[in-house]
Amino acid sequence: MNQLLGYISQSGTAECEKIAARVTAYFEERPAMHASRNGRAVLCELDDGGTILSSARQGHLRLAFTGVLLRPLPPNRSQIPDKGQADSAAYLLSRFLELGYHFLDGIEGQFALAILDAGQNEVLLATDRGGHRSIFMHRSSTMASFSTNLAAMGAVMESPPLLDRSWEDFLLGYEFLPDGRTPLEGVTRIPKGCVVRLSTADSHPIQANTIAPPLDKSVLIDEKTVVDKLYDTFMDVVSEISRNSDRVAVLLGGFDSALIAAALVRLGKKVETFTFRFPESGFTQAHTDTLQDYLGHDHVWVDITPEIIVNGLDAYEQAFNQPVGQMHYLIQSAHACCLMRGHGHLHCLTGDGCDEVFLGYPTVHARATFFQKIGVLPKWLVGCFLAVLSLRLVEDYLGHVARFLRNLVTISGRSMPVRGHISSRIFDSVSLSRLRKGSNPSQAEDTEESLVRLARGLEHLTPIRLAYLGKSAVGLNKTKVEGCTAASGLTLQSPFQHPRIVALARALPDHLLRPEGQSASNAPGKHVLMRMAEIKNLLPPEIIYQAKASPVRAPVDAWYASDLKQHLLDTINKLPFPVDQTYINGLLRPRLAEKIFRKRIGLGHYASHAASLIVTYARVVHRCPKSG
Repeated sequence: MNQLLGYISQSGTAECEKIAARVTAYFEERPAMHASRNGRAVLCELDDGGTILSSARQGHLRLAFTGVLLRPLPPNRSQIPDKGQADSAAYLLSRFLELGYHFLDGIEGQFALAILDAGQNEVLLATDRGGHRSIFMHRSSTMASFSTNLAAMGAVMESPPLLDRSWEDFLLGYEFLPDGRTPLEGVTRIPKGCVVRLSTADSHPIQANTIAPPLDKSVLIDEKTVVDKLYDTFMDVVSEISRNSDRVAVLLGGFDSALIAAALVRLGKKVETFTFRFPESGFTQAHTDTLQDYLGHDHVWVDITPEIIVNGLDAYEQAFNQPVGQMHYLIQSAHACCLMRGHGHLHCLTGDGCDEVFLGYPTVHARATFFQKIGVLPKWLVGCFLAVLSLRLVEDYLGHVARFLRNLVTISGRSMPVRGHISSRIFDSVSLSRLRKGSNPSQAEDTEESLVRLARGLEHLTPIRLAYLGKSAVGLNKTKVEGCTAASGLTLQSPFQHPRIVALARALPDHLLRPEGQSASNAPGKHVLMRMAEIKNLLPPEIIYQAKASPVRAPVDAWYASDLKQHLLDTINKLPFPVDQTYINGLLRPRLAEKIFRKRIGLGHYASHAASLIVTYARVVHRCPKSG
């Protein structure tokens, strides 16, 4: 495991040994402990010898770093030697000694770091300005604690944190919590792009990360210009993020990751691709053999079975920081990364984020288009539809489809920009009332009010851009990368999340990504990216224009109803509230309506989002005592 933890306490050395024992018990491995002389400031490092975590020391300062730095670095500064990740910590520590709190100005990357100042009994915490990595923090009157792993916060606190259920309705609806909140009482996520100073007296955030200027959009108006600019930028970025290795692994899915493999081969890298394979037919990625014949690279099949899901679920909270409705995808990805490590790889590239920045996700586009075409339904009509769809018999018969339809009707009663922003919901008030037995916890804010607040200031976005921004709010890719790298020790990067690619994609007019006239129901998006791949001869047409297939697709609905059912039921019993067993059994029971949904509507070809969300919620919070 690869994690950073620590604390500042008024207790000194006695606290140090107690915390070390807790961390060891939680992760089943002892961390490296670095402390000030009086033992009041402590930094714990869990490092399995991979490339994702590095540290450096100079005098009374120790900097521990997890993640990756990106080029170009700020001008007129010494460059990072191309010897690997170990130099990142030393480079940042030298910048801190030179620039103080502004040592991250102009620095790009995906990282979290901690600096132990043993002389001052202080710790500085920081994450990248994109918020791709997390550090969680808690303060009491005598202790300040932090961790890159949410569930491990209890190991570095005076006592395990209480569970905070005051945002539970929002979390079980939308899979995330806004404003840096967590389901642990008093535990917050530090702000992205900030340096936070922890001492025994206080914690103080210091904004210390500048933002690069935007691109000039006026030069990106015709396809030829954009294709040339996109190709040069893409190849530069792939070269940059693979600079430390001549041998690179690619987690292969569809077009996005195939394009990365093609770029690596063109750069002269030795490429090995890894693809999920399932015992059931119809779920394995198409055109894998076609790509291998075209590029001549090595390929490894990653066989996924119910046993792998069970093992990953039992250790879920040690790697992943957030409950999700696609736990199988995260677990499969972590398993694949550990397999890559076993094959001797230290670096992996993925296509994560491509659909978000280049307007892929056909279902997101279809939904945004649908809500542009219909007006705001009157409240009385919304109420009538919801009354029918909320009948117990309707959900018993339709399952996920009933919850899906209730969400569509609810959204239809909202106005822009709220209706076009965060639109995917798993549990609503009706399903939560059936799930939870006994009294429901009082909520800090009404869910609808939260959505209105989160959409405030987004009126300037086009409906399509607004929809994709809302899709990214869940942070599935971030959660995946954090957990996979923590579990495997690999660096896991995507060119499509690089600031240069993101800035370029955001500067493009919508018609170059989704030309007018394409059917909203099946348009793959990413038009100019596909044209670039074709014009520059990176990939053959059958791979470029293959049908879109979601990377989360897997036969998990059938597994949840059979092989995994008892294990899921046992995990659900760890939830912080009693559940209606009849309703839980219904969540895991196959239905004809859900079969049609998987085949005709859901790109992921599964409908067990609700079951996944509550079992991962149970894993993340099951160690916490209930408040009150």
